Amino acid sequence: MKTIDFGRSTISDQGPCYVIAEIGHNHQGNLKVALDMIGAAADCGVDAVKFQKRDNKALYNRAMYNKPYDNENSFGLTYGEHREFLEFEWDDYVMLKKLAEEKNVELMCTAFDFPVFVPQITGIYTGQGHYRFGIVFVPSHSSTFEAFGQTATKRFRRSGMS
Repeated sequence: MKTIDFGRSTISDQGPCYVIAEIGHNHQGNLKVALDMIGAAADCGVDAVKFQKRDNKALYNRAMYNKPYDNENSFGLTYGEHREFLEFEWDDYVMLKKLAEEKNVELMCTAFDFPVFVPQITGIYTGQGHYRFGIVFVPSHSSTFEAFGQTATKRFRRSGMS
């Protein structure tokens, strides 16, 4: 039987399905909504909740960051302003992790770029040992992944976009 220990869980090909609730940026930049989503997901019996974190200025070039973003779902006049509105600060993630622990679910987060990845790898992020990387980040930082692979206890990589 193949198994992997993940937080409080053991995932195996013979065990129950490990369910991850993808919250991403569906909280629309509102911490209360994100906290409520963790509670709702926990009430539904998920094993983990997953968010996303980006350093938008590092991830997007100047033209993309400053591109007008005028539509009904926009939280800013430019794409960069819109993306910044959706991002939480590190202290917010600490609050999210605290609630997730209280609700007995794991907290996961996709790092989309190098400046976000570095705090996660050094344990500053939320003190957890579970990492997932956005595929947009993978090709340009292979040496970072080699170093990470030697130090991380748990890591996930998938080939689809979140």
